[in-house]
Amino acid sequence: MHNSIATTDLLSAGTVLLIALTAAATSYLTYRRAMPGRTRSASAYQMGFMAGLAAALGLANLLSAFALENVPVAEAGILASFVGPFAGLVHGELRRLAQQEVPVPTPEVVTGSAAPDFRPFQHFLDSRATHPGAVHHDR
Repeated sequence: MHNSIATTDLLSAGTVLLIALTAAATSYLTYRRAMPGRTRSASAYQMGFMAGLAAALGLANLLSAFALENVPVAEAGILASFVGPFAGLVHGELRRLAQQEVPVPTPEVVTGSAAPDFRPFQHFLDSRATHPGAVHHDR
């Protein structure tokens, strides 16, 4: 069967998007639900990669049933399976950072009404004056 260039390009682009989204969603969900530890991101990447490869294999078999031989589904699927999990991991890490608590400033800091107490050596000077064996040459 003869395939036009537009059909081949559209099917390749659709393959990349579908498989990359499958791999990214799998790695994102695995990353978010796993307990924090050393291998969380590695396990999430491997799960996304395997899900992407399985989706690529399934899509290649589906398109071969329709006698579309000249469409590079396998190459596009492997590329998307490799890149997709990285996107899922980055999205999961950004969501985790966004959910961390941000310190809320006090009203004095927001309005600027309280003047800061800036005496950098006052603690040192106070400790010298109260030390029982201190010899003061400046008096």
